[in-house]
Amino acid sequence: NDRDDVSNPDAETRTEGDGVFQEGELLAAHGQRIDLYPTLALPLQLGVFELLTEGGLRETLYLPSLGDNDSRTLYTARGDLRARFGREFAVATVPLQHIVEPRVAFAGVFAPDQEDNPLFIPEAQRADPRLIDADIRLVTRNPSDRVADARLLQVQLSNRLYGPSSDDTLPARLYVGSGYDYEAHAFTRIFALTEFRPSREFLIGLDAGWDPEEHRMRDVSATAGWETEAGNQLLLGYRFNRDPSTIFEDFLGRGQIFEEGDDPDEKVNQLNLSTYIVATSRLELYADGFTSIGSSGTDGG
Repeated sequence: NDRDDVSNPDAETRTEGDGVFQEGELLAAHGQRIDLYPTLALPLQLGVFELLTEGGLRETLYLPSLGDNDSRTLYTARGDLRARFGREFAVATVPLQHIVEPRVAFAGVFAPDQEDNPLFIPEAQRADPRLIDADIRLVTRNPSDRVADARLLQVQLSNRLYGPSSDDTLPARLYVGSGYDYEAHAFTRIFALTEFRPSREFLIGLDAGWDPEEHRMRDVSATAGWETEAGNQLLLGYRFNRDPSTIFEDFLGRGQIFEEGDDPDEKVNQLNLSTYIVATSRLELYADGFTSIGSSGTDGG
């Protein structure tokens, strides 16, 4: 059989044929897989606007050792419209350059039913929204054998601040944006990503997402640290994720293995402290630890 884990009696889960690799499953498909994905991209300059359109035809041929040969045809489309506006000014005699870039992007995948196709590359169980916010091409370039229809619109605004090359600069960047998933009929998270370097040695970063459907904070990742030109680092971080299942695989947790009760409201809510020391040209030391905040989650590690 060419579906996942149909004949594995030792599997911990009973998710045969879902098109996703689960813990304990074996992939039954063996043979040859040929994947062809030619794309045609057309960049255009429309006054102050830059437009990139891309269309692709993906043909996947399956030559399994067991079962009949099969094929799959996907159609992909992507559009990216942006503009750049900038100005130069000075703060306390320090020359700075500010670049503002509004951007609208769309990605679509039009796929047939693939449930009975051979399975060589399983679909990821979860996709981190932050990765897709950073690169919408992840939607159209999914390499798995179970690719669902997708239509995603993104609206983003980036601000970048540049200074002179000396160490007394104040370089910073701020990205904000959101989007709409037409297949899920829901707005994507409203996110803000910022990085700020008050000097060469110090850095501050924040990546936070607000769930517009649930009207609550979805995830936060904050970092403050110190680093030297030699590579030594000391970083203090904070992580929060209201729904860890959106970023971790749906594998069995330790509580399930040892028949302990799971907390349905468990969140990732922790402080991290890490250090990286370049001791010599041949020796580098690294240490990392965390402690959870609140009553749920692991105490530390």
